[in-house]
Amino acid sequence: MKEKDILEAIALKKTAMEAILAEAENDERMSMNEDEQKRFDAFKTETEALATTLQSIQALAGIKSTVDVSTKIGQGIAVRSGMIATGDTQESMRKRFSICEALTVAAGEKKMGGIVAEAHQTAQEELRDMGKSEPKGVSIPSFFASKNPMTAAEAQARIEMSTKDYERELLEEQKRDLTVGVTTAGGHAVATHTQQHIEFLRATLQVETAGARVLTGLTGNVKFPRQDSIPSISWEGEQDSTAAAEGTLEQFTLSPKRASGYADVSDQLRIQGMSNFNVEDFIRTDLNYAVGYGVEDVALEGGAANAPSGITQTSGIGSVALGPNGGAITWAKTVEFITDLAAANAYQGRLGFFITPEMAGAMFTTKRDAGSGIFILNDNGKMLMGHPVYWSNVLPKDLTKGSGTALHAALFGSWDELILAQFGPITLLEDPYTQALTGTKRFVINSYWDIGVRHAASFSAILDFDPTA
Repeated sequence: MKEKDILEAIALKKTAMEAILAEAENDERMSMNEDEQKRFDAFKTETEALATTLQSIQALAGIKSTVDVSTKIGQGIAVRSGMIATGDTQESMRKRFSICEALTVAAGEKKMGGIVAEAHQTAQEELRDMGKSEPKGVSIPSFFASKNPMTAAEAQARIEMSTKDYERELLEEQKRDLTVGVTTAGGHAVATHTQQHIEFLRATLQVETAGARVLTGLTGNVKFPRQDSIPSISWEGEQDSTAAAEGTLEQFTLSPKRASGYADVSDQLRIQGMSNFNVEDFIRTDLNYAVGYGVEDVALEGGAANAPSGITQTSGIGSVALGPNGGAITWAKTVEFITDLAAANAYQGRLGFFITPEMAGAMFTTKRDAGSGIFILNDNGKMLMGHPVYWSNVLPKDLTKGSGTALHAALFGSWDELILAQFGPITLLEDPYTQALTGTKRFVINSYWDIGVRHAASFSAILDFDPTA
């Protein structure tokens, strides 16, 4: 079976799966019935089998697919998601990998070996794919940024039009130790015990759960052709010449933007902390969360120079205005979210609301109309007009409008229209000089991301909610 034939077969099965989903949606059901689910799962299994066959054909041919960008990305991820020399999978590599050991290697205090060497070699292969030279320090594979590995079929599904749920957590919450202080009652005779330390209260990261498409293991820039107009007919006389009926295309490109940070670790903590403080978990969680929070923050709001543009910075999204200086949320304005998307043919896909907890509180206490006794949000506040509601403290709360300050944002949209693209490996470098006089080493982490919105009309935003109104 040729590569072209396999791709055509995958496309046919995808069309059949979409038809099953459309049938359920047309009946306004929340889920597929037993027969539909059985047929859908069968097509899914067949599609994944075809994708595996396609990978095998390409591997035997010794070439990368040139048919389309979806296949290229799927193949690239599959190569990096496969079994490595020791028989490890991505998941087992992540579990065995030690950031503390990597820091020790980066500092030149230990030779590279074991799992650190395996991870470094995998990351270097990604760099060579990008045509980049090997940097100093220890490199970490790109899939370490994600909890779950992607198969080639999943990678292709994330690029194609699909409403499948690819929910993955960004963070792995881990237990860590904290040394409690001694009391004065017993003086030095009282022992010091280690206890589980109290975690920082972190904002929940949710764009992936909401349905955002996450692409990892990318190398070169990724271009997405996008149709920006459709053909239209004209009505002419019997023998009059007709006008052209042509659609047009544009494109948007995702390219790497550097997200980086650093952590200073004292030599004494690294020497003594192994026995009475879990430095490994502490560093892992903080660096993972720093990257995850930074990406979600930019995805929602966008950033300054050098950062990707997020949803609220995307030209052409819908707008729901509450007042010249900001204002209170009302039922009419909530419904306007829906009509914004519907008027642009965008009321489809993984729809959901992102609101701040303060807006959720206002919705719980604001009636839809004076006499109904029904509030905008009811019960546990997780569903509104049939769509999930995500409470987010990552949304901006420092917006201004007119004389209004400290205004909040809210979003409604089709979250599978949001693309989070991660390029190449994550690199951890050691700087032994900057903090040398304080007995501290600085470790710098670099990663590369871009963010894109497939259709601006698929999102609508409130940028002037006043929680005091």
